[in-house]
Amino acid sequence: MPMRFTFFFEDLDGASVQLFEMVTIMNANQIPIIAGTATVTNGSVTFPGMPLPNFTIRLRDGDVPFVRSGVVDLSSGNLNAETGDFVSAYFLIKPDNPVVISPAEVSGMVPSLPLTSEDEDGNPEFRLDTLTLTVTGDTITAVGTGQYLQVSIGGLVNFVYTFRLKPSLDPVNVGRILRVETVSGVVSSADGSWIGFLINLVGNFMLWIMRDAVVANIEKSIQADIDEAVQENLAEAGVEAEVTVTAMQVTIDPINGILVRPLAAVNASAVCPAGLTAGSVRLRPADQMRALAAMRDKVLRGSPRGELYLRMFEQYKFELLWILISHPSILKQTDVIVAAGLRDFNAKYPERGVMSEVTAREAVRLMENVARVASPELAVLIQGLIPEVREFVGTPVGKLFERKR
Repeated sequence: MPMRFTFFFEDLDGASVQLFEMVTIMNANQIPIIAGTATVTNGSVTFPGMPLPNFTIRLRDGDVPFVRSGVVDLSSGNLNAETGDFVSAYFLIKPDNPVVISPAEVSGMVPSLPLTSEDEDGNPEFRLDTLTLTVTGDTITAVGTGQYLQVSIGGLVNFVYTFRLKPSLDPVNVGRILRVETVSGVVSSADGSWIGFLINLVGNFMLWIMRDAVVANIEKSIQADIDEAVQENLAEAGVEAEVTVTAMQVTIDPINGILVRPLAAVNASAVCPAGLTAGSVRLRPADQMRALAAMRDKVLRGSPRGELYLRMFEQYKFELLWILISHPSILKQTDVIVAAGLRDFNAKYPERGVMSEVTAREAVRLMENVARVASPELAVLIQGLIPEVREFVGTPVGKLFERKR
């Protein structure tokens, strides 16, 4: 009764996968307890033993986490009622182009100024007046000025902080792929006030005082801008919101700025093969998905023949998904068929649609190509369905899929 995870991405063999059991502790908080480690072979990894009802996984290659899932239950995959085996599959999307944030854009990642922090009693404590961000080496440097506002030791200060970007390795923190991390900080007096004496006496005193006013706000501002840029990059690749993502590579240099190569992991249990489109393997636009869903719900569902088609499709869903990802020419051909189908069948009244001769010929060609690379079982099924395509030409599909009364 194993747990098996399949990754529709060819570069992961040899990578290590960690399985965590999510254990509930006080205040209903959950913590990850490692339950096993295994290696990806032929795109899959298997953990023996009973399926964990509440788990998360992390796939790593060296120090870089490729895939992280959030806390999920068995409903996110397929649990075989007879054997107890659990299977979950991930469809991985790599955008064609990395996220690139130029040095000029980095300089704009500053919080609104001036910015004043308060002490525990709500009294003004520190005011941040100026701030400049630059890319230096493999870090981001923040240089600024401010003023400590407590009357007894008030004074002007200069400061320099450096920040580094690191991929987030937390298997539970799935909403953020990068962590902004403070590397170092130096504060010096800008005048001859008592604050200069304190800085010289206790070097870390001002670093501690300024942390909320300076460091936290700079980190927050940089983090928000990078998160937004990464999400826009993934959206352009067809990844919808609320999808688990991670960073394959992060680099910083003074010439190019910040470069992030993100990766999105979509649980294939929720992805329909028809939802893929050609190019760099993108997710189909929402309007096309609505039209396909209308055909499924208004024509196929409720009809004995339609329900049979849906059961066959569900049975071979993962194999069809893998065929489309592994064979770009078939994926492009599928795109042509979908486009033709959308012309033949109106999304509002799909039951009135009539398949054209051209669409029928292209559909047969596609089915023959899929059969050539399919498993023997799927190939036999496809060959048996090819003759039925002719029935769709010239007849409204609503008549071919009459519903039960």
